[in-house]
Amino acid sequence: MRKLFLLVVLSPVVFINTVRANDSLEHRTPTEIPIKEAIEKGLVNIRMNGTYNDYFIELLDQGEGMHYGKCTAIDLGSKLDSMVLLKLEAGTLLTPKDNSVQVMIVTHDVLFPLYPHKQYWTRFYAMCTQLQNHPPSIAQEFKIGGMADTNLIKLAKYLQVSFNQNMIGQHAVWAYTDKANFDTLKKYGADTNSVKRTIEILNAVNIITPLNNTFTNPEQKQNPIPTMTLNSYIVYGGMGLIGFLSLVTITALIRRKKNNEMAV
Repeated sequence: MRKLFLLVVLSPVVFINTVRANDSLEHRTPTEIPIKEAIEKGLVNIRMNGTYNDYFIELLDQGEGMHYGKCTAIDLGSKLDSMVLLKLEAGTLLTPKDNSVQVMIVTHDVLFPLYPHKQYWTRFYAMCTQLQNHPPSIAQEFKIGGMADTNLIKLAKYLQVSFNQNMIGQHAVWAYTDKANFDTLKKYGADTNSVKRTIEILNAVNIITPLNNTFTNPEQKQNPIPTMTLNSYIVYGGMGLIGFLSLVTITALIRRKKNNEMAV
């Protein structure tokens, strides 16, 4: 009877403590670890590739999966007994194993949830930083590099907050990294309107490039404001005519005055 009494009395206490413990575990914020640190400490297996498929090209948007957008894929495998969040920061460079492929820059902060001893893959936003090199295809592997220079980090973070994970954002990166001008960017889909928006991005982060320092609207070149230029012969001839007419007028006035005096 006493055992039954204790069981009845203590069961709610045990239950409440168990619920509290589970609740605490479920609502505990996982530890954030920089992804490069996790790799160096051997806490995770990682593999990164491009997402562009050489054998299939998007007909509607050839940029997605090529130079910008979620054009980089990552495969993560945890070696840990607890859940962590792997942090990948905008402005981080991704170095290809093949030197003919562009170095990428991460253009959006990412937190990868890594569950104990689990593996998964996903994609994230990045852009190319070497215009003349190849886009990141699925056959190309990358590794986490260092941070970009101050201007490029600033540009990457602005592309994140301004939602410019698109062509005009990529063109802003190339305008800085490759000094790309309007004629060069036209080969990659740019037109007058898109370049104006690219320039707005560069101006917003106070980065001066040949594009926003020298760009002129090509429409103004095609339709210049009418101006009148005068040939030197015309100028001198006009001045001579004016002088001659003035002389004739003065002579006529003098003669008229003499005639009036004689008439009196």
